[in-house]
Amino acid sequence: MFHMKQVGEAHVRQNGARRRAAGRPGKVTCASKYNMLPQSDGLFRDVAKRVAAQYPDIGFETFIVDDFARRLVAAPHDLDVVVTLLAA
Repeated sequence: MFHMKQVGEAHVRQNGARRRAAGRPGKVTCASKYNMLPQSDGLFRDVAKRVAAQYPDIGFETFIVDDFARRLVAAPHDLDVVVTLLAA
């Protein structure tokens, strides 16, 4: 789990820094399956929330991946940056 924590933290931090550097903070959306996989995706979501709190000028939202997929199809223009945990 420690490796996942480091990867998740780096992933969210990197995207936050990119948004700032681009001069358009927007928002970061975290999509995960935290309701079914609390030890992996739940950890990822918790780490993403903690890192996002360090970027108060950038919006942050989190969705269960099923709801995120619906939002992606219905209104893709509402999404700026998406972070998610993919199993390989």
